[in-house]
Amino acid sequence: MKTMKKLKLIFVLIAFVFLLGGCAPLFMKKDQLIVVSDAQTGSNTGTLTARAKVEKYEQLFSGSLLAYNQFTGTAVLTDKIKKTDNSYTSELAVYKNGQISPLFSVSTTITEARIDTASGDIYIKERDPETNKSALYWTTGTGDTKVRLTEDVYEKYLAWNLTRDSLLIYVDNDNRIIMGNQSEQLSVYNLPKSYIVKKIAYAADENFVLILAATSQTENVLYRLNLDGEKQLSAIDVNVTDFVVSQAKRITAYIKTNSSGLEQLYVYDHASYIRQYLCSNNIEKISFSPQGNFIAFATKVTAEIPTQSVWIIKYNNDIPVQLTANTKLSGNIYWTSDELGILFTTSDVSADSSDTEPSYKTYLLKFSFEYFDSSYNETGDDNE
Repeated sequence: MKTMKKLKLIFVLIAFVFLLGGCAPLFMKKDQLIVVSDAQTGSNTGTLTARAKVEKYEQLFSGSLLAYNQFTGTAVLTDKIKKTDNSYTSELAVYKNGQISPLFSVSTTITEARIDTASGDIYIKERDPETNKSALYWTTGTGDTKVRLTEDVYEKYLAWNLTRDSLLIYVDNDNRIIMGNQSEQLSVYNLPKSYIVKKIAYAADENFVLILAATSQTENVLYRLNLDGEKQLSAIDVNVTDFVVSQAKRITAYIKTNSSGLEQLYVYDHASYIRQYLCSNNIEKISFSPQGNFIAFATKVTAEIPTQSVWIIKYNNDIPVQLTANTKLSGNIYWTSDELGILFTTSDVSADSSDTEPSYKTYLLKFSFEYFDSSYNETGDDNE
């Protein structure tokens, strides 16, 4: 009996290894939340492993999560309300302490948002679906005041962010990097006209800007622009599809596509100029935890696996832990302040409805880690 069980266990493990292939998800029934992964902690013995244990998994609200303030527990959400067969309005609202407070409605599409940690003010990006142009707006946390901050910019050119010290930073139509607040913005650097900027971020402690841009000669280069002294633009890596900065660790995580078309996750240390490889797969939606100890990411939808899974990995460890499987994410992954929870939005088109507009739901997932000796199962004393 024990021999048969061991043979079955070996077969399951082999199948599991082939299925994962690095960071790949386990494909199961749609919308079923599962915990499947064990990951080494990086100990010298290699026998101590960790497993993520889900403590809570609950729906917070219907609608898309656009921004989350991990210190106050405040979320900015949007939802589309259908007016006619071909017309929708975007509803903007704030979620806090289990309550949703509507802010305002617009005829454009609200695609992004940021929350100013100090003031609670909200910055949003609205896109006109007819012209495919976007603009940035500032509003109070109650929505009683709304101010337009930028001119119309084509969607693919409007890269922007909100810094930790309440500065707005974006790239305008003339490829100028603009930095300021709701009352004043100043040009701090002129990028070459050939650059198409896809993402931008600012590190206040180091006073530098990270830019993901492409030109007719290059494809998706991650640049660092030092703003102290003589402004210098230097390349960190090529074939980069996304990046995220940890202000706490002064490091950057980024996704790089290799020559085989596989995405690789790296961490770059801005002090030592050293990059560290973490893992490979079809990776997207990377997000640093508040203290920079962990990186969350999702697998991409592919023809073979049409749903996604969410993983976390230590910034200095190459063994990821899987939290969920078989869902379809919309938007980014956000962390709670204790680094033991994430928030994310799922999308789905109802199978029994003729409406092709997806249904969006935002969830909170809280987890903990269990540690154990991986040699335990080798004793043969666990199960009869």
